[in-house]
Amino acid sequence: MILDNLTNEVRNALEEGQSLAISKKHSRVESIHILSVLLSKPGSSVLSLLEKTKINIKGLVIKIEDKIEELPSLANFSDDVQLSSELIKVLKIAKDLSLKRRDSYISTEIFFQALLEFPNSSREILQTFGLDTKELVNLISNMRNGSTVSEPNEEESRQALERYTLDLTEKAGM
Repeated sequence: MILDNLTNEVRNALEEGQSLAISKKHSRVESIHILSVLLSKPGSSVLSLLEKTKINIKGLVIKIEDKIEELPSLANFSDDVQLSSELIKVLKIAKDLSLKRRDSYISTEIFFQALLEFPNSSREILQTFGLDTKELVNLISNMRNGSTVSEPNEEESRQALERYTLDLTEKAGM
């Protein structure tokens, strides 16, 4: 099944996306819920990639939040919220992309790339802010430096130095 080969970060994003959908009384978990979660995590691979672009991240987050608020809410709401067909298609694309990269697990950056590969509301917003697939693929390749995702906790150990240390030279502006 498609949900078997997810990194812990993607699995957590899906769970938090489901919680977000429930809190908004949405009938389905959409890709926009997951994108919102990925952008809310300081130090995430997705934020790290976006910081290397000229995208207005704060504006992007606001636009995504607005889009989530526009989704229809249910008056007679049940906590049984399923993944939308759109999100399932994005996950299938992410699985294909991860296999092409010889990854054993779908990582957040590959899920993020899949959002740009399949027509959906997240892609529309990302493209409006100037992000394109080719640029993202290059950024992912540079970030990974030829490595693959072979463990479900791979993302937690990746970029640990950047996440948990402070580059004093960079802070000094040198």
